[in-house]
Amino acid sequence: MKSRVYRLRYRVQNVNGWSPYSDITMVKTAVAPGKPPKPVLIEATSTSIHLQFFKPADNGGDDITQFTLYINDGNS
Repeated sequence: MKSRVYRLRYRVQNVNGWSPYSDITMVKTAVAPGKPPKPVLIEATSTSIHLQFFKPADNGGDDITQFTLYINDGNS
């Protein structure tokens, strides 16, 4: 999916005529990205874990800008 940027402006009318146009606003069409694939374990030691992460197949129409890793320490 490819996002698009639209430039929009508008004006309104009443019985006396048309208003001037509004300022231009930009609207980018994109949605949240799809679910990323699970990471792959590259290496693990007693003090570190090395994982490889992958971008989802569907980026929602915009560049992926961030990954966030959540770790469960084994407690509830």
